[in-house]
Amino acid sequence: MTFMSNNQKTFVINYKDIALSNAYSTNEVTLELRNQDENSRQQDKYDMVGEIRFYVPNTDLDKKEIKKQKKDQDKEKMKDEGEENNESENEEEDDDEAQKVTPAQILNEKIIKAAGIGEFAGEVIASLPDLPMVIPRGKYSFNMYQTYLKLHGKTNNQKIMFKDIQRGFLLPKTDGIHITYILHLRTPLRQGQTL
Repeated sequence: MTFMSNNQKTFVINYKDIALSNAYSTNEVTLELRNQDENSRQQDKYDMVGEIRFYVPNTDLDKKEIKKQKKDQDKEKMKDEGEENNESENEEEDDDEAQKVTPAQILNEKIIKAAGIGEFAGEVIASLPDLPMVIPRGKYSFNMYQTYLKLHGKTNNQKIMFKDIQRGFLLPKTDGIHITYILHLRTPLRQGQTL
């Protein structure tokens, strides 16, 4: 991914170095970069960028792209549906959906597709939907893959490599009914400035 300013390269991010991409707000995309292994960091003794946030302004180009996507969706629905009444109702729903799509979300989807970090990252071995979590806070879907597990939440995603899990604790809660499972990670989860 190349960033240009005045027709000159300002910096380049290799897609293979991107671990996660999230659109946190209507105008912000956050890239989490892959960590190198401990040995190479100690030998080279250098600092490394862990996260980059981009501000994505609302522009006319983005609005045109949203309109184009909406037209494509309308064409597909017109092929599938024969009744005019249903088409007018669906057009109203499409207007609402098109307003919800932001330029930051469009950029986020393009990065996920180009970097290959989307849903098709392997076969899901096990899946647990709607797990309430304390850190990061919220309800997450928990998907286990061959080499990592993925937490998919409402606003962000987290990827935990199995090699980063050092210990697991299964503790009963005070009510005697519920239990808490705690994972001790070598590399802490990041969410903004919070570890």
